Amino acid sequence: MKKIVSAISTFFYQLGQGFLGLFRSGMSISSILALVCCMVVLGTFYILIDLIEVNFRQIDDMNVIEVTLSNTYDEDKISAIGEEIGKLQDDETLGVIESYEYLSKADNWQRFIAWNDSDGDDGATGILSEYFDETNNPLSPSYRIKFASFTNKDKLYELKYRIGNIDGVSPDDISENFTLYEKVTNVKNAITITGVWIMAILFIVTVLFIINTLKLGIKSRSNEIMFMRYCGATGAFISTPFVVEGLLIGLISAAIALGLQYYVYNYILADIFTEYSIGTVGTFDAYLPFVTTAFVVIGLVAGVIGSSMCIKKYLKV
Repeated sequence: MKKIVSAISTFFYQLGQGFLGLFRSGMSISSILALVCCMVVLGTFYILIDLIEVNFRQIDDMNVIEVTLSNTYDEDKISAIGEEIGKLQDDETLGVIESYEYLSKADNWQRFIAWNDSDGDDGATGILSEYFDETNNPLSPSYRIKFASFTNKDKLYELKYRIGNIDGVSPDDISENFTLYEKVTNVKNAITITGVWIMAILFIVTVLFIINTLKLGIKSRSNEIMFMRYCGATGAFISTPFVVEGLLIGLISAAIALGLQYYVYNYILADIFTEYSIGTVGTFDAYLPFVTTAFVVIGLVAGVIGSSMCIKKYLKV
């Protein structure tokens, strides 16, 4: 029973010392601010990359190759072309096609009507509707081939070349938007690389801040640490409060960063996407579980690394 009481007492003592360590040096605030910056930058770049990719998928013609078929083709010819496209999808050396679908003349007419309705320009549609309908329209049947997002452009041009070699399909029958696709891909890659480098630099700076914070705390308590050492205190007993302090810095930073990330998402990123018509933006709830977990893990890892790197050296008294 005494051992249990002693263990509980020791636990609360070390926890309390960890809390007090936060207020012993103003460097703790600097460490928290640095770690918050690291988390917010990481979260913002992650969300920005995801928003670009989500909106990328919503743009019908960006990662789609359309193969227009002749109106003279019968069902057997259309099916034969579809089988050849299916073989390209199953070709593991290519590995580009996610899915494909056949669109009849009627299907393309409905897409045309829907596109004009969503664009708010129903004048042309109204005039055409007087002369055409689903069964009698100037549009041709087609195959829409969806390729994987952010695929290597060399693979895409190889895919286009092989589609053009299918019997019944000529290069002039193929329409794509590779130029826009490539630009979006380059922006996404640039944001990813920039985000990773900034995050890595900020993370290193944050760990150094935490180390300096703990160094100051240990230096101010050097006499106390030496006294505890002479009295037989273990290294774990002495170092635990500093580990707790590092963990607290991480958790407090995660909580602050999460609040700031909510603000950045709703009042900066969402406004930019809406004002400049870049794309649609959902609610922050979709990112909340991942962002919360990531911030907590980053905070705890930074705190543990910072405290561990510092304590090993300064316990040698």
